Amino acid sequence: MADDDGQTVGVRDGRRLYDGIDELDRLGGPNGEPTTVTAPCPVCDTAVVVDAVAVVERGDSAFAAAREGRIGADALASIASALGLTMGAFDGVAYLRGRHGLTAHLLGHTCATCGSRLTAVASYGEFQPARWQLWFDGLVVAGDDGEHPSPR
Repeated sequence: MADDDGQTVGVRDGRRLYDGIDELDRLGGPNGEPTTVTAPCPVCDTAVVVDAVAVVERGDSAFAAAREGRIGADALASIASALGLTMGAFDGVAYLRGRHGLTAHLLGHTCATCGSRLTAVASYGEFQPARWQLWFDGLVVAGDDGEHPSPR
């Protein structure tokens, strides 16, 4: 979904959820770092709960999705613009860079209130040797395929 100017509608977040020596499999759970966030739906402004670890574990790496042709450079650039992220290129593939150059991950989500299809974006990776970070970047309204935004 786009606004009147053709820009992807999204809610920029940028919360760092984890910064430490443990990898993803050690996060969350009863004794782990909290990995869920509440962010407003970009359509109806109702609170949407997103598990950032699930975005990384079950979602698409933005680079892999771009390399395999499941999302185009225009859609990724639209996400970057909506969430204040940047684009990169490797081996002829344009991709979405996560916060601080980490890997951006995308996962479809549905607003329980208005039914809008959204894409949750989280960045995860090894920021420095043995220093892992997890960021929640935000929510954008999904495009016509129901999973990724499409610029209009």
